Amino acid sequence: MASDDDEIRDALEEIRGYIADARSATEEQRASAAAEKAKNAAAEGDLEKERRAGVHGRDWQVLQERIDMKRTTESDVLSGLDHSPEAEAVRRQAEKGLIPAREIALEYIEKDDQTGQLDELKRAQDELARMVARLGELRTDR
Repeated sequence: MASDDDEIRDALEEIRGYIADARSATEEQRASAAAEKAKNAAAEGDLEKERRAGVHGRDWQVLQERIDMKRTTESDVLSGLDHSPEAEAVRRQAEKGLIPAREIALEYIEKDDQTGQLDELKRAQDELARMVARLGELRTDR
């Protein structure tokens, strides 16, 4: 009977150890997430200050003023919901930067494509391009 009690006591101690480890890992994860969130907020704040100062061009300066006045959002600018000339100029500029990035990514994928995923990716990109073009047509039909 004493050995049963010892086994139970040992099992409980082991469980307590696991629980302590889990709590510690959880706290570490929370601290890491909070630090990352603070870092991102600081970077976002710096970016907004740069936009206000015109570092990213007049279009972003105007857009940041509108964002500050709650007349638009960064999400609306980037997603196409904001139809202002400044937002359209920013999206055009972003697209110019995305084309070379896409080409670099495709070259990398082509070198490393072992499972035929590249063809699937190209089909998906073609379908996406057709959908974007159709959305553009619908938007201009208004």
